[in-house]
Amino acid sequence: MRNKKIGMLSTVILVMLFGMTLMNGFGFSQDPIYTDPGGDSLPERSDIFNVWIDNDATHIMFKIELNGSYDTNDCQIEIYISVDNSTGNNDSGQIDFSADFSLICHSQLEFNDLVNPANDLDDVNGTSMGYFILSNSNQIVEIGYRMRTYDTGKGYLNISPGQTIYVKFKAQTTTDYAPDFGDEPIRYVLKEEPGGNSAILLLLIILFPIIGVGIGLFILYRKREII
Repeated sequence: MRNKKIGMLSTVILVMLFGMTLMNGFGFSQDPIYTDPGGDSLPERSDIFNVWIDNDATHIMFKIELNGSYDTNDCQIEIYISVDNSTGNNDSGQIDFSADFSLICHSQLEFNDLVNPANDLDDVNGTSMGYFILSNSNQIVEIGYRMRTYDTGKGYLNISPGQTIYVKFKAQTTTDYAPDFGDEPIRYVLKEEPGGNSAILLLLIILFPIIGVGIGLFILYRKREII
């Protein structure tokens, strides 16, 4: 009887572990793409600690962890994106490389086209183009924005899965850069059309623990019938 229970438990654990492996394919990785030295900016709410970058088939997503609680009324986070070293500009000295686009988060989210200002979208919050989310006592800020999409003819972020981009983060009450001013920006290759089977995988993730328990119970009762 003890061996039967061990067999059932082993089956359940294996199936659940496989489901957890699938789950790891969703969202930000556990390890940040870049860690900025702590304490190089005060107050702590504008001191960048860790940053992540991710994308799916429609959105590019950023996660910024600060050393203090982010205050949308007192601090803003800026994300600069370069797609081509021969285009863009340094946003009047705000950044140290040629960027093509920027996302600015304070009490609202703004999209700026540094090459074509007519493409700027001043209030992303009032559209379906992007979002920002605060969590962990406001120490983590998540920002997402749609790729290759217009809102009333504006806000088009011209990047695509498979493309290489260069990114630098900036937080200010006082100013902190990640990577630091003068250092090379973060290189990120957008994943090729990820999430094409996301709905199926998500369903499997939900069902795998149930399937695991069902298989284990079936094996247990089947053995009882044989005995």
